[in-house]
Amino acid sequence: MIRINFGRKRQIFGIAGVIGVAALLFNANSGAQSLRSFASAGILPSAERNAVSLLLSSNMALIVGGIDSASRLTSLVVYDPNTGTFSDVGAMDAPYNSATLLNDGNVLLAGGDNFVSTGSGSDVLTTAQLYAPATGGLTNTGPALQGVIAPVAVRLSDGRVLLTGGKIYNQGGAPTAAAEIY
Repeated sequence: MIRINFGRKRQIFGIAGVIGVAALLFNANSGAQSLRSFASAGILPSAERNAVSLLLSSNMALIVGGIDSASRLTSLVVYDPNTGTFSDVGAMDAPYNSATLLNDGNVLLAGGDNFVSTGSGSDVLTTAQLYAPATGGLTNTGPALQGVIAPVAVRLSDGRVLLTGGKIYNQGGAPTAAAEIY
């Protein structure tokens, strides 16, 4: 038995407990990547920039859209940290640039660059989609009240999603102070 004093409390550990703690400390430090460094995580299916990513309930990362060398992307890609691989899992109906994990595990996709003309030079994208990681399915939802590109979206504690700001292309790309709740 080993006795360790913690102030006024005395803790007694059996030899198995001491070995277990030592093994835990050794495993935590051996071969682990430093939290302050980068390491290769594989290769995306295509080169892109300005994609949005988020952690799914399954501990996989979802990479949404982005821009390749020629156009905006509608791709949905999942990264599996256990295998270090990326997989195409679907295509959105528009190149959304906001993704928010909902309480039910689905992902709200909103805000984007694929515009539907409403006449008189006012082009807006007000559609939104839900991605269901469990099935890989996409369903339409919405519509958003205002068509914006690059809004900031955050899930609130009650499960609703707050979309704020962005810019309105039918107003010369002007930034907006608009906010709406999904």
